[in-house]
Amino acid sequence: MAVNPVPEYAWSYSALTQFETCPRQYHAHRVSKQVPYVQSKEAKWGERVHQQLEEFFNGAALDASLEKFMPVINNLLSRCVGEPVAERRLAINKDLEPTEYFAPDVWCRGVIDLTIPTGDTSAILIDWKTGKRISENTDQLQLFGALAMCHDPQLEKVDYAYVWLKQSRITGGSMTRADLPKVWEGYMSRLHRLDTAYAEDQWRPRPSGLCAKYCSVPKDLCKYSGRV
Repeated sequence: MAVNPVPEYAWSYSALTQFETCPRQYHAHRVSKQVPYVQSKEAKWGERVHQQLEEFFNGAALDASLEKFMPVINNLLSRCVGEPVAERRLAINKDLEPTEYFAPDVWCRGVIDLTIPTGDTSAILIDWKTGKRISENTDQLQLFGALAMCHDPQLEKVDYAYVWLKQSRITGGSMTRADLPKVWEGYMSRLHRLDTAYAEDQWRPRPSGLCAKYCSVPKDLCKYSGRV
């Protein structure tokens, strides 16, 4: 099998997890782009909530539909020292150095829904969740913590949290700068499989019980799909 040099590509947590779910789907959406992204009804609502919260933290009045979320938000803001920052877009290059979000050398990107400074060397990183299913997995939050520390050399500790708005629940954890090597080591191991797929130009499907009903890739691109 011919192996080509790995092309330059930028990744995010959602891109990596899509590849891990199904390389064929990743390729159709992000490489060949034969299948455009179609936003679901639930995703549209989630995007609207994110936008309204961003506007609120930038000085606009809170939308009445979100007032029920204020107790959990106020609890987080009680530790704030300074000004919270909404929808902070961060990017780094392969040397783990800060770069612009769409710079030619961008390697990894992430958007932190809310950054709450809690001191000169600490912060809380928030990711709003609008779905029904609560997960204890904090991989995405750890990546956000690593990105924030790459951009802010004074940061020594971050607390990170998913805020499950529908359930008024918070899950998360914390990390220090000493944890950075372990975080990046874990992601490098996962990215090796993505590098291999690019180098070999092999995007094998990973069938599951969800393919026939839910996958957006049509049957002419994947035999496991139920979409015509």
